[in-house]
Amino acid sequence: KYQGFNKDVINSLDASTDEMMDMLENPKSEEPFSRRGLVIGDVQSGKTSTYTALINKAADAGYRIIILLTGTIEKLRRQTQQRLDAGLDSTAFSRNQNQISVGVGEINPLLSGWAVTSTSSDFNTKAAQQLSGKLSGITDPVLFVLKKNKSVLEKLEQWLRAFNTMP
Repeated sequence: KYQGFNKDVINSLDASTDEMMDMLENPKSEEPFSRRGLVIGDVQSGKTSTYTALINKAADAGYRIIILLTGTIEKLRRQTQQRLDAGLDSTAFSRNQNQISVGVGEINPLLSGWAVTSTSSDFNTKAAQQLSGKLSGITDPVLFVLKKNKSVLEKLEQWLRAFNTMP
């Protein structure tokens, strides 16, 4: 979705996110690696568009687990989740445990990723358990939009250690 951006803005966003992707490791590499990123900018400077484009490119390149940390306020986390849902190919879990398509997934259900968090819920173990098996068994990208909150991050870490990829 172009969200009303003109061609020059889209080309600039494409070029800058390509540069960022060049700094990442190959997700299909056999060698372990760790990469983290930070998007900083003024209010209304295009941060959300930048990290949405970067997340999409990372998913296309083969990154399967994507964790986006927001501020500490739930309202802002929900806003970020909503904006990412609109800009990503994803399937989210609703509170009643049904899968629902959001964003590009509404247009083409064959394009998909998984959003473990939603506009109604930060990470919780019960919602995460709905994923079929371990993350290693899921080929589509999995997105977590989390507040920088100690208890939420600890729950995610415990879930990853118990059921997924962390040693």
